[in-house]
Amino acid sequence: MQNINLNKGLIVLGGLKNGGKTRFALQLANQLAQKEKVLYLSYQDYPEKLYATLQRMGCELSEKLKIRSNLAYYGAGFFIQVLQLIKQKGFTTLVLDDMECLNQFRDFDSYDSLEEDNTDPLHFIADLMDIRIIVLVNIINDLWNEATPFPKLRNFVYCRNLAMDAKQVFALYYPYQMGIQKDLDGNSTQNRIELHCLKNDLHIDQVYEFDNDSLRIFPV
Repeated sequence: MQNINLNKGLIVLGGLKNGGKTRFALQLANQLAQKEKVLYLSYQDYPEKLYATLQRMGCELSEKLKIRSNLAYYGAGFFIQVLQLIKQKGFTTLVLDDMECLNQFRDFDSYDSLEEDNTDPLHFIADLMDIRIIVLVNIINDLWNEATPFPKLRNFVYCRNLAMDAKQVFALYYPYQMGIQKDLDGNSTQNRIELHCLKNDLHIDQVYEFDNDSLRIFPV
């Protein structure tokens, strides 16, 4: 994970619902916290459980990783709390898990993208405090097919504005689950996890590969 190139600014990490985003993001946050202070905000589970999840995956917890679950929902109170925490504690990376849960007024049955003004405060905080903000979002696979089985920006239906405004966009992908049992070299993809970088400064797609046996993304 230390080889993943992450810029400062707004970063989006997408994946299928219940597809291992939280576990992947926890490990990424813990890895980043080896060198910097990282704040992980969850609206799905309480901190003790998330710390225990990291330990069950064989991770040595970094002292610079802090997990909070008691901040306000998306709005003025949330931004004030975040700015205070960043200023007081010196966090340089903020992870929001996940955007849909953060927004208490979100219509989960709607395909409408998040309103544009929802992304502006995140850009403001990232630029003002000179930090990176990683936002986890759900994407859909309705547009994947045999011709284009890989995730694309068009799969970010629920959060299109967020993905288009972000400096970097990543998608977590499991080839085996999508029916791709072997790669071009004939190797099995059963334990493979791929992180597709769909938007970056180079304007080319990049793919990072991981072994699920070592990452242990799924519950054991």
